[in-house]
Amino acid sequence: MASAIFGDNMDIHSGGIDLAFPHHDNEMAQSEAYHDCGAWVNYFLHTGHLHIEGLKMSKSLKNFITIDEILQKYTARQLRLAFLTQLWNAKVDFSESLMTGEVRTIETTLNNFFTVVKALLHQSQADGPRKDGKHRFGEAEQQLSARLDDAQGAFRAALCDSFNTPEALNILRDLVSATNVYINSRGANLEISVVERIARWVGSMLRMFGLGEGESSEIGWGQEASEGGNINRDEVLMPYLRVLSSFRDDVRKVAIAKGDHALKDILTLCDRLRDDDLVPLGVALDDQEGKCCLAGSENPGPDHNRVFVADGRALVKLVPAAELIRARDEKRALAEQKAANKAAKVEAERRKRLEKLEKGRVPPQELFKPPNVPEGTYGSWNDDGIPLTDGDGNELSKSKVKKVQKDWANQNKAHEEFLAWQREDAQS
Repeated sequence: MASAIFGDNMDIHSGGIDLAFPHHDNEMAQSEAYHDCGAWVNYFLHTGHLHIEGLKMSKSLKNFITIDEILQKYTARQLRLAFLTQLWNAKVDFSESLMTGEVRTIETTLNNFFTVVKALLHQSQADGPRKDGKHRFGEAEQQLSARLDDAQGAFRAALCDSFNTPEALNILRDLVSATNVYINSRGANLEISVVERIARWVGSMLRMFGLGEGESSEIGWGQEASEGGNINRDEVLMPYLRVLSSFRDDVRKVAIAKGDHALKDILTLCDRLRDDDLVPLGVALDDQEGKCCLAGSENPGPDHNRVFVADGRALVKLVPAAELIRARDEKRALAEQKAANKAAKVEAERRKRLEKLEKGRVPPQELFKPPNVPEGTYGSWNDDGIPLTDGDGNELSKSKVKKVQKDWANQNKAHEEFLAWQREDAQS
């Protein structure tokens, strides 16, 4: 069949590593003899076996998974990412931990990076050009640009090294990490053109791997198709979202500046807009870094209620609604779990204290007498109830005397705490 299409030579022939010998050797021997040629195939690509949870996938082991089945659980992008994180010619291990761990981490990191960059770009476009007309291109920007140049060279070298896609992905992740550090460190003084150039190149390389769609100039994975056709969601929605975000920023500023009784209610409404109303629309508002202060007071005292106030405007991000809802619900669930754990800890400490107090119910004078000790353990006691002799009338040894005196002192302290607790309980 191959000869009918390619004749006496083909450039690339692929197959599993188990076909290298004798199957492919036999193919070459027959075909080169038939065509009387020196090389029937220029390059063989032998892929590693696919393993499921550490075992080679096979029908006999009943761990055979079809593409259609796996796409019911994971997206095509996640599946491609899983394979890109491993060398094509080595054993490929597909596991639940890989998909929920490394793959999800990579996808989330890149998603967050693209949404932040797009939000910064939209904000920069809304602000317009700088009044001084200059670019911010200092040492930090030069270093970041150099990181991009180095990453581009290293990325190409990794792919030239037998398509080393795991290394290529690591290079992209390192560049994204360095850019995030730059963004966080520079704040409003960053040079958006450097960040934009990096984001566009990273997105282009990801789409080259088949991880997204759209034009190479787009930022991110690419514009996804929607029911309304090929509509650029950013261009349609961003003008309205900027107005909404500005409204929210102004309301917060007024509430903070006036410091009246409506402050708490207004801030609650702002948070509800961010956390409840916009999340189902796929809109994320990220408050920029702020400071802790009290509205209407320069130096709030330790007894005042403090309010966390954002200095700048919120970044407007467009994120799939399902992701935002999941992230919000996970955050709320985590907060509820923390609250439950705290309550459980408080209850455990309360029970522990009650148990300790309950041990102090017995007066120290009665500690070494029945029924608190077996009948006949001791024969005589002093006025404080400390044993003098054992059940046979023999004086206690020095070590035994020292021990009972220590136990008596501990019980005396515990009993005093028990009595104090009883008095407090009666008063309350």
